[in-house]
Amino acid sequence: MLHALVLWKAHGGDVGFAGFFQTVNINLDILRVVGYRQWCNKLWNVIRFAMMYLGTSFEPSLTLDVVSLPLSCKWILSVLNKTVDRTIKGLENFEFSESTTALHSWWLYQLCDVFIELIKPVMHGDDEELKKQTRDTLWVCLDTGLRLLHPFMPFLTEELWQWLPQKPGVVKAKSSIMVADYPTVIQVSWFPAQSFSLYKIYLLVRPSSVSSPADSSA
Repeated sequence: MLHALVLWKAHGGDVGFAGFFQTVNINLDILRVVGYRQWCNKLWNVIRFAMMYLGTSFEPSLTLDVVSLPLSCKWILSVLNKTVDRTIKGLENFEFSESTTALHSWWLYQLCDVFIELIKPVMHGDDEELKKQTRDTLWVCLDTGLRLLHPFMPFLTEELWQWLPQKPGVVKAKSSIMVADYPTVIQVSWFPAQSFSLYKIYLLVRPSSVSSPADSSA
């Protein structure tokens, strides 16, 4: 217990949550915890960066027509949907490391390394309709991703979730992410036929140093 308290004091409560759930052994490598502290910083920075793309006047659409979205948006939403499924199954089966691995992979290797890079040319382009679709998709990713991550990193996700704009006409009655609805799996019919094309997008833009996640194509 003393070791855990010293660890949390040095690196923060959220790092402690993520670090402990990530290991299946009693002994915990302190370097892994330091790595998760760096990941917390990256999460903070990517939300700040994404908020610049959303802009101060952005209002999320009440509905999202996934069928009409560009392939890159369909891809990230499909991977997010599978991450929701893996996370929930990990929680239900008390396999917390499965949940945290799925979340870490999606945030770091798929949202940050791929989707954020894909949308940079779009957000600097002139197609306003495409920008709106991309912003709506990005908002869904941030909102869903933070709610999904909250049980493991409660303090950081609470702060970041409060930054997000709300849908127009929706009163923010749920003042905390703690009482917000937890994400659920959405049954989709549009993805399987496009899976190969979407996966090719991932292979083309992912950094060469990053290993392809086994589940990135679905």
